Amino acid sequence: MSIETRETITYSELTDDEKHIFQHLPELLQCQKLYCGNNQLIHLPDLPQCQRFWCDHNQLTHLPDLSQCQHLHCHNNYLSTVTHLPELPHCQYLYCHNNQLTHLPKLPQCLELWCCGNQLTHLPDLPQCQDLGCCVNQLTHLPELPQCQHLGCDHNQLTHLPELPQCQHLYCHNNQLTHLPDLPQCQILSCSENPNLYYSKLLSIRYGLSFPSLGQHQHFKQIWFHRIKQIHTLRFVRKLKLGALDTNQTLDRYLRDQIINLSLTEVL
Repeated sequence: MSIETRETITYSELTDDEKHIFQHLPELLQCQKLYCGNNQLIHLPDLPQCQRFWCDHNQLTHLPDLSQCQHLHCHNNYLSTVTHLPELPHCQYLYCHNNQLTHLPKLPQCLELWCCGNQLTHLPDLPQCQDLGCCVNQLTHLPELPQCQHLGCDHNQLTHLPELPQCQHLYCHNNQLTHLPDLPQCQILSCSENPNLYYSKLLSIRYGLSFPSLGQHQHFKQIWFHRIKQIHTLRFVRKLKLGALDTNQTLDRYLRDQIINLSLTEVL
């Protein structure tokens, strides 16, 4: 079967004579799955039927029409503006990190998006997104994320976060946050290096150090608080000394049941 008519193509399975094609792919009108990562591609043909596409680690500056694509792995290329990332109306899984993107297309069906290491200033609506990695961009705000369970938005310019009712893992360190939303399902929270973040309304378990309402029965696995600007109720750390606090020091039994791993360092 010729390469042009295959439905699934994997580079490692090609013959030596066929591999030279991968510097400039032929027309692949019937191809539904294409794996061509880790080459030196600078151009791709039209892929009107492609549903799963791996073209990561190449030298691509734009992509062809991928209107049927559901899984797209185009990370580690040279993709830039929205004109170089096509419309993806059916895309459920998009991995476009480590490019030079400033915009993303509409992603109404996206369940998982990894767009870290770009130049994004905003994101499209993501009503279905459950797993979002958008760290190391220039984001000042995020869209509503009603279904998001895992969010990594660190190293941006965020001053606030949307409501995150389903979020279990939140990494929002190295931003400009001034407050956090309620996190009723959160198990892992990293909010260090937010110099304007005050902990006045953050968790009222028993002693009054405010965390957003985490719920009476919430069990945290890990929390990182570095460079805390203000602690209003020091009874929360009544058995600890201010300074380089670590997870080996004793917390009140009640708090120890609630928070498994608490790190308070560089307290200001």
